[in-house]
Amino acid sequence: MTSTGTEGFDYVIVGAGSAGCVLADRLSRDDRVRVLLLEAGGPDTDELIHIPAALGMLFGSHPDWSYRTVEQPQPGRTFSWPRGKTLGGSSSTNVMIYTRGNRHDYDAWRDEYGAKGWGYDDVLPYFVKSESNRRLGEPYHGSDGPLHVEDRVYTHELSRSWLDAAVEWGLDRTDDFAGESPVGAGLYQVTCHHGRRWSAADAYLRPALDRPNLTVRTGALATKITLDGSRAAGVTYLRDGQERAAHAGREILLCGGSINSPQLLLLSGIGDPDELHDAGIDVRVPLPGVGRNLQDHLMAPVVWDTRNSTDIVRDLLTPDNLERWRAHGDGPFASNYGEVGAFLNVTDGTSRPDVQLVGGATALILSGEEVPDRPVFTMNCCPLNPRTRGTVRLASADPQAPPLIDPRYFDVPADVSVIRRTQSGHGHRPLRTVRRIPGAGVPAGK
Repeated sequence: MTSTGTEGFDYVIVGAGSAGCVLADRLSRDDRVRVLLLEAGGPDTDELIHIPAALGMLFGSHPDWSYRTVEQPQPGRTFSWPRGKTLGGSSSTNVMIYTRGNRHDYDAWRDEYGAKGWGYDDVLPYFVKSESNRRLGEPYHGSDGPLHVEDRVYTHELSRSWLDAAVEWGLDRTDDFAGESPVGAGLYQVTCHHGRRWSAADAYLRPALDRPNLTVRTGALATKITLDGSRAAGVTYLRDGQERAAHAGREILLCGGSINSPQLLLLSGIGDPDELHDAGIDVRVPLPGVGRNLQDHLMAPVVWDTRNSTDIVRDLLTPDNLERWRAHGDGPFASNYGEVGAFLNVTDGTSRPDVQLVGGATALILSGEEVPDRPVFTMNCCPLNPRTRGTVRLASADPQAPPLIDPRYFDVPADVSVIRRTQSGHGHRPLRTVRRIPGAGVPAGK
């Protein structure tokens, strides 16, 4: 492997996902500074990225890191862990649902952990500033921000029937999950613009690409943070079979998310000394917290067989409907699969939700396994406040080797209890059987 010389920048951003795209835009607005944005994946030019209903084809493909967890003791198997590997990161491969963090969580950061300036009332103006919502307005929504949000231009009939059933069961109907309170059932808004996915790359990076002080390099895998004494001074990365280096005069900003950022720190000798020694890496900064406290919101699907209706993927993603989407941006190809859902509390009845429901008229099984071969409707149960904590560790000192992802699902029994309470019925009646979706049968699987 050959090496090239070191380039100099003021800021080096590692990862062109949601955070990296925003930072590249904001920092490069100052034409006095030079900004380098490194992305391990390729450009977001694949049409599948921009078609909402093509999201299922992205998992396990070139815009996905295609990670898997280590085997989980409680479920007894591994799980896929989709992560976007392209400009826009996971905002270019996700389900596009637009929701926000809960008010109680932001206020707890401020009041219980001393994060001054991070209370809900502090961050709300920035949510509003970032958003361009086609229907909703102040005080909770903006109309001229870079991130387009809209009511999905296509919704399947069974999603509307599920919503009617949820309201009949006792949930309040809501038309704004990001408003005063998320509690209730409704149709999700999506980060789309006229029926097309609108990623962080669309919102923040693309308008900045013509700035001469911003350099964007795709296919650039960061391998190490170089240190000058105790100061992070630069980043080495692989691109086109060559090892390259970039010096940061001011800051290095790690935007690789919950997996790639700790992996890069560990590869750089920043982490738990024992783990680094085991991987054959010299300790530069002993920092045991790196790669610890991993938290994941595992989705547990409930699946119904359906009759006398259609399945979005099996029946509606036809060549004619694809041409309809290309011409007008509507029809079934504008579906994000997770069309409908709810926020509710199944544990203590407080106003703080502890479960999110996400579903639609197809096999929305995000683990990517055991997809039914028949028309179905799926509703995923997602506990919002998991107590289980996992880790990200190195498999080896090779930066191209996937890390060991261990979320330790269900290590804490309370996490299992939340899912069971939701699937068996909040209160006394099972939500999924209060009112049958027209043509729906018994659950086909979980």
